[in-house]
Amino acid sequence: PSIEVGDRPERIPLSFAQERLWFIDQLEQESSNYHMPGVFGIEGDLDRAVLSRAINGIVNRHEVLRT
Repeated sequence: PSIEVGDRPERIPLSFAQERLWFIDQLEQESSNYHMPGVFGIEGDLDRAVLSRAINGIVNRHEVLRT
């Protein structure tokens, strides 16, 4: 089911974890220590339109992926 968007203040404070990562980034600029790369292999036929809709659906549902 759809998740309805609630009222939001103009500015949302960072979580403690977000503040910590921002602070570390300021100290160690251009560091890739906190990057989490990943690769997925897909076998068989790929319907790009379905994959695109699935990924967009996940991003639309989970706000943290849009930050």
